[in-house]
Amino acid sequence: MAEEEPAGASGPDDGSDAATAREVRAAAGAVAGAAGAVADAATSGERVVETAAVAAARQAAEGRAAVAAGEAATRAAMDRADETVRRAAQGAGDTLRTAPAAAESALRSAPAAAGITRDTTVNVAAQRLARDLAAIPGIERFGSLRLAELDRAGPRPLRTMWRIARGQLADRYGEMTIGEIVDRFGGGGPATPA
Repeated sequence: MAEEEPAGASGPDDGSDAATAREVRAAAGAVAGAAGAVADAATSGERVVETAAVAAARQAAEGRAAVAAGEAATRAAMDRADETVRRAAQGAGDTLRTAPAAAESALRSAPAAAGITRDTTVNVAAQRLARDLAAIPGIERFGSLRLAELDRAGPRPLRTMWRIARGQLADRYGEMTIGEIVDRFGGGGPATPA
């Protein structure tokens, strides 16, 4: 028995089946083309992502290298600063250790620097003191001040001059006034003992 085709069904020679098949094939081709375009876009996107990742990795490496170089430069600068501070502290320590000896030496050599030594006679020392005092502008204001009083009173330059000469002059001329010693020895002529 042969099967019957339902009513309205078309047979294998019908043109509408061929048109439908063509449409399906065209649609399948379009889908395949779209799928190919999506695949191409995905591949292109992967390349963009890979390129961006490589660029990011390179920039990160360059950044790490720059930070490392900056840290190395900072360490080197700090080392130089530490060395400078260490040397300055050492120099200051050396200076502080030698300062008392240098000060004592300066005090002992002050009379020699002023030209007064143990071999200098008392009168020559008095002449030098009188000339130095006479060279000070306005010295006449202090003419009534006794030399021995310069240990605790008077302007600093006068006290310094007396301190330098005091060792040789205090016994013989300490009770003389500044005016008397300038008048007696300030001319630079021969001195006579008091």
